[in-house]
Amino acid sequence: MSETHSEQRKLGKVVESSANKKARREVSKKYGKFTEDCIPDGVFPIGDDVFVFASIYYDSVSVHIRRFKKYGKTYYPTPEGITLDPQWIEYIMRKKKVPESLEELPSGLFPPERHIQITSENFTNFTFKRIKYGPNKEPTFKEISISREQWAEMIEKYGAIENAVIDNVFLCMDFLTAYKTFCEGPIENALPFSLDVSLGQRYLTQILK
Repeated sequence: MSETHSEQRKLGKVVESSANKKARREVSKKYGKFTEDCIPDGVFPIGDDVFVFASIYYDSVSVHIRRFKKYGKTYYPTPEGITLDPQWIEYIMRKKKVPESLEELPSGLFPPERHIQITSENFTNFTFKRIKYGPNKEPTFKEISISREQWAEMIEKYGAIENAVIDNVFLCMDFLTAYKTFCEGPIENALPFSLDVSLGQRYLTQILK
């Protein structure tokens, strides 16, 4: 046993391996809860217990803006929040500026105001409302209110949010099918030795340049 390890044992410290930390993050992400000292990768706080994160559901990637409730050191998801298609969050964030007038509010979202509405009475707080239509065409609503500061924080972290979305898209991707789509000539002669996710990302990036 090394001297450093012995000292840590004497001090009562527990050194957690990186593998264990990763496993805890994955379990937390799966069940939607996590602790303040172990926020899962790809989950981004924007203030007041509201988080932005990407997820996969039936091979489809979504972006969530959701409020969590904190009990002790653990955060639990609440019903207050909305789920967006990745292109919608991109549309909202692309101006890189918190709206200050009605004209600056994002609008015209596939088709206009049919799926998401963003409103504000004072441009200090904003309400994001997600609209869904059931089989009987009756709409249902989910919504969340965020402040100017939270919107600004979301803009600040948008690059990281975008990368998290891309990572989830790659996890959903069938690399063999994608490669066949862009490959010229016999596929058997051109395939790399491995089609794991990391290699697939690099390989497709190279051939699509």
